[in-house]
Amino acid sequence: SNKDNNESKNKSNNYVNDYKNNNNDNNENNNNNNNDINNSNNNSNNNSNNNNNTIVNDENYIRTFLKTGCPNTQLTQIENWKKLPLALMLKDMFKYCTATKNGTATTAQRYECCGEGVACTPKICLFQTSFVAT
Repeated sequence: SNKDNNESKNKSNNYVNDYKNNNNDNNENNNNNNNDINNSNNNSNNNSNNNNNTIVNDENYIRTFLKTGCPNTQLTQIENWKKLPLALMLKDMFKYCTATKNGTATTAQRYECCGEGVACTPKICLFQTSFVAT
């Protein structure tokens, strides 16, 4: 009957509209999630390398490097470290120390750890999880 056909068409249109609305909602959610992820990545790469909104300066890098185990305070890597996310920067500092301690450091790594033209062997290398405050 005509009545059944019209009801069937209305149900079908309702399903299509519901489907379109759900997809629009999902796309909106996906876009919001992607924006959250992008903002999060930008914040972690936007490297003032801050912990708890503290102001980070070169002295923080020097003190953190010293606490890692290397005795040098005349660092040449600070500008490079500023470009890295905090976790990678701390890992790199630790690598300078362990390579120097183990005798596998390049000349550049040894100079950064000990000072140019200075020989040293760190007694212990400690991985840092945050900046050392000034």
